[in-house]
Amino acid sequence: SRIDTLTLPCVQFAVFVSGKLPGSSKYQKLLLEKLEIPTLHSIGAADPMVLPQHSEKLVERFENPSIVRHSGSHTFPKSE
Repeated sequence: SRIDTLTLPCVQFAVFVSGKLPGSSKYQKLLLEKLEIPTLHSIGAADPMVLPQHSEKLVERFENPSIVRHSGSHTFPKSE
């Protein structure tokens, strides 16, 4: 299949808001090894759509991720 030869384009950084690992096993192949690109992950403690523990599993697939944990839900936190 096409995914077997899929490679990541030249990604310089990534931002994940309520991110999680892909559900399809064919896309999980992209994250078998830790990726070394800079990432920012926003994780809401009250997120009913993507539970924080699912976002944490995505965080684990990156080297030196930056993480914003907040008390909100499925959003990027606003400054007050």
